[in-house]
Amino acid sequence: MASEESEPKPVTPTETEVLRENAEKFKLFFDRSPLPKWVVELETLRFLDVNETAVEHYGYSREEFFADGRPGCEHTRCRESAPACPRSTAVPSAERDSCQHRKKNGEVIDVELRSSEITYGGKRVWLVSVNDITERKRAEEALRRAVEFDQAVMTNMGEGLYTVDAQGLVTSMNPAAEKLLGWKLDELRGKRMHDMTHYKHPDGRPFPAEECTGFRVLREGKRLADHEDVFIRKDGTSFDVVYSSSPLYEEDKLAGLVVVFRDVSERKRAEEALRKVSNVSPNSCDTYQGWRGSKMHKGGMSTLMILPRRFLERGRVTSVGRLMRSCFCRKLPRSSRRMIDKRWPASQASRRLSL
Repeated sequence: MASEESEPKPVTPTETEVLRENAEKFKLFFDRSPLPKWVVELETLRFLDVNETAVEHYGYSREEFFADGRPGCEHTRCRESAPACPRSTAVPSAERDSCQHRKKNGEVIDVELRSSEITYGGKRVWLVSVNDITERKRAEEALRRAVEFDQAVMTNMGEGLYTVDAQGLVTSMNPAAEKLLGWKLDELRGKRMHDMTHYKHPDGRPFPAEECTGFRVLREGKRLADHEDVFIRKDGTSFDVVYSSSPLYEEDKLAGLVVVFRDVSERKRAEEALRKVSNVSPNSCDTYQGWRGSKMHKGGMSTLMILPRRFLERGRVTSVGRLMRSCFCRKLPRSSRRMIDKRWPASQASRRLSL
């Protein structure tokens, strides 16, 4: 019994001591916060306290913060200059809000305000934390402009452009690519581009993706430039293309590739026609009889029409009229001469041509 009576009883702190301890903790947290903070009255929005970070960030002294109205200006001007006034937006309209404040040096900054209602000095007040998001807003605006610029370039460029992810699945495509391929982006998005536009050779043989030169960019991460190939349209027809492909990276990891291509079918057809003409011996066209037995005659008048470029490139003649005499001498029949005159009128035949 004696031992039990000698044991000390625990001391219960008084309510005043608890409040004092909590106030000290709050003050320590408030003053040492890396973010600007202030305390304002609920009704008047008068500043009751500001931390040192707010003083340094805004450039106002504590006395200027506590003055009637926004520091550095009269109260009427403060209301007129909102929303760039710390006083007029000292408390956000919600628990989290964005607005603009003006520093003492006149700089306007974008801020994000967070508030909570607390008891301070026996009064109900707002505790406000300020996060300066000016740099973030500038970065977002720069990114938005860059995206808009890239989108405008993609939309208006004449070449087809599309992007795929690391698995070769379509992620984007510009209008030119849609027109050339006959597919809409919504139809190809999420599908493997090789299986839709590059799945077979011109002769009909299957074209496995493993053999595709473009897919090497995904495997090896090396850029491919001006590669000639054949793409397949939605309707199953094929067309000659020249394309370039570059890898896309995200945090140093290969995330996909971008392909830019153009239709070169017309150029290919012209090159083939010129090749056929080049296989004809020059002497075989010196007479009309030689021309009739040549490949040019078998090719019809359409082949005849491309002759000027071949002869002009060789530097033989400087006008269409001289070209015809050089190629067929004087033995062309009248019907052929009429066709030539119709194709190259006298006014053009006498004009010197330049390459």
